[in-house]
Amino acid sequence: MDFKEILSKLIEKTPGGLGAALVAKDGLIVESWTKEGFAVDEIAVHITQPLMKSENSVKNARIGIFEEMLLFTDKFSLILKNITDEYFLMTVIDRSCGIYGKGRYEADKTIKKLRPELV
Repeated sequence: MDFKEILSKLIEKTPGGLGAALVAKDGLIVESWTKEGFAVDEIAVHITQPLMKSENSVKNARIGIFEEMLLFTDKFSLILKNITDEYFLMTVIDRSCGIYGKGRYEADKTIKKLRPELV
């Protein structure tokens, strides 16, 4: 199964899911999939730096290993999950109809499929 197919299944199973991206921590989009031309790549590029700052803060504070970050705006819920030291998964959900808990669950299942391909 290729990355695009894995990401499309994540969004299909997530109520309100708009797009998902497999992103390298340097900001490079490895693969993405969206509904209706949603600009998930643009969001992923801009969210990489704050994600990395958060990951470094967790490391510097010695409070554990960074696993996940949730970001809520008036329009979207973003689920950012660490896959490996080099990659993360971003899922974008429409706040007006989405259930982010289901998105987190589906993202966890997706990571189990992606991780072996990235290690």
